Amino acid sequence: MNKGQVALTAVLFFLVGATAIGIGFTSFAFEETSATRKQLRAKQSYFLAEAGIEDAAYRIREGMTIGTSEVLSLDGQSQTTDIVTVGNNKEITANATYAASVRKIKTILSPSTSDGTINYGLQVGYLGLDMKNKARVNGNVKSNGSIRGVGSGEVLITGDAFVAGGVGNTPHASQTSGSHHYDLHKTTSRLDVAQRFKAASTAKPNKVTFYIKKFGTPGNLEVRVVADDNGDPDYHNDIGSATIAATDVSSSAYDAVTVSFNSTGITKKDFYYWIIIGSSSSASATNYYELEGEGASSYTEGRVRYTQDWTSSGAVWAKHPDNLSDPENLRFAIYMGEETTYIEKITIGQNPPRLSKAWAQTLNDVVVHGFASSTEIKGGSSIYREATCDTLTSGSVDTEHGSPNSPNCTWDMASPAPSTENDPFPSATLIELKNAIINGEDGCTTYNGDYALSADATTTMDCMAINGDFDMSNKARVLLRGNLYVSGVIRMQNFAQIHMDPASFGSSDGFIISDGNIELKNDARLRGNIGAEIYLYLITLSTNTGASPSALLIQNDVNTDAIYSAYGFVEILNHPIIKTAFGQGLNIQNDAEVNYEIGISNANFTGGPSGGWGITTWREVQ
Repeated sequence: MNKGQVALTAVLFFLVGATAIGIGFTSFAFEETSATRKQLRAKQSYFLAEAGIEDAAYRIREGMTIGTSEVLSLDGQSQTTDIVTVGNNKEITANATYAASVRKIKTILSPSTSDGTINYGLQVGYLGLDMKNKARVNGNVKSNGSIRGVGSGEVLITGDAFVAGGVGNTPHASQTSGSHHYDLHKTTSRLDVAQRFKAASTAKPNKVTFYIKKFGTPGNLEVRVVADDNGDPDYHNDIGSATIAATDVSSSAYDAVTVSFNSTGITKKDFYYWIIIGSSSSASATNYYELEGEGASSYTEGRVRYTQDWTSSGAVWAKHPDNLSDPENLRFAIYMGEETTYIEKITIGQNPPRLSKAWAQTLNDVVVHGFASSTEIKGGSSIYREATCDTLTSGSVDTEHGSPNSPNCTWDMASPAPSTENDPFPSATLIELKNAIINGEDGCTTYNGDYALSADATTTMDCMAINGDFDMSNKARVLLRGNLYVSGVIRMQNFAQIHMDPASFGSSDGFIISDGNIELKNDARLRGNIGAEIYLYLITLSTNTGASPSALLIQNDVNTDAIYSAYGFVEILNHPIIKTAFGQGLNIQNDAEVNYEIGISNANFTGGPSGGWGITTWREVQ
């Protein structure tokens, strides 16, 4: 009996102990679950506040309408953004509450005296952005041209993606009046006519309009866009072609005739080009054309010239014998770039927090973890919060959160297209920077010939103009104490490093600027004083607008602050670390990753015209 009582007592103690342990583990599990939920809600609250800050800052910097207080509600949670003017600054405070978790973020915008502003992880010109093979941008992207996912493998933009509305229906350059009539094909010396224009952006020619009348039965006209060669059309450099059919030209009035180009090339920003209209090789006094035009006209970059055969290497270009005053122009309009922009085969945002935003005229086969606005959403796209659009051709909208009219995408009309973004640095600013170094300002010196460092070489470099190539390789190191200009190619590879000297640059950013291509490969390093938000900008003025070679190549674990291609194409490959980048066109592939830091938004120039609003601080507050 005693043995039975002992056994029973042991069992009871065991059950009590097991129950206590079980209760302890259960309590611990509940506490961990509660902590995890609190942490998730805190993150959701933080991202909600950050979304409010980004929205307000974008509206202010773009000159859009915004009140002194804006409220955003998501999933029954709220976020309030207050905008206060303090002196010349704008203080923006976002207070977000998500399931009782409160987070607050504050940023200060100040009028920027900077000549350069890079507001996004990537900013792209009219040639657009191609991403493939698990490429990733940690931050925001703003592009004047379309954003395209290429090939297999997910490509990701973790922040917002904005593509400006197409500019292909807006005249790029034009002369709107024409009281003079320019004959074409009537005499042998005037079989071909050319109209000069200056490209305001790097883009593909789209279409051109002339005001033209035919007499008799002349033949078709061939239209070309060609580069400039010392003030004359360059017959070697044909970048766009079209045909004006004689049947499309009126014989009773000087009507507008528009033709679209079969573009094989690209015009480059700030360069001159010519539109040539060529006729057959035999003149006719009865079968010819006349085009409207004007001397001393409003389009100041234009000129009109004639020749007998533009394809001849010996072609002589001359003014019309009426000798109208320059600027002399045909009545014309040339259009550049895409008519309709799009984002295609890209994932935008992350889950959580699903607060990213995407805008393009067309969204095709995209996943947006957040909000979207587009004229048309198609291709099986998935939008995980509200979307505004005119047409939902194929896809689903707000499948998780049940917006008022999901899934028909009639929640609202599509919002206006984001405006096109100017290049961060005006060309004149870059030329002034380059010339200051060349001309020896601030003690800059000149080195004639190629400059090479390799095999663990270590040196300091003051402000210098190198008239040649600049090569660094094999763990060569430079302590940079002034800005650098290179007339040729810059090549850095195999652990070569350039670091800015904080004592020399103080609060100013550093600049390395090259007329040639730039290649960074294999663990090359270019760094400023990041802790003090002082950055080293690597800038190329090369006009290469395609790959192989691109104007700027970044490959294989390169680590650099800011890369910038003023006129050409940027190619980013294989795991580099880049703070921010700008190019007229970009190609990112092979696991390449761009990490954006908001502190790099303004290059610190000492003067120059206003750059709009610069971000002074961005931090969480109590």
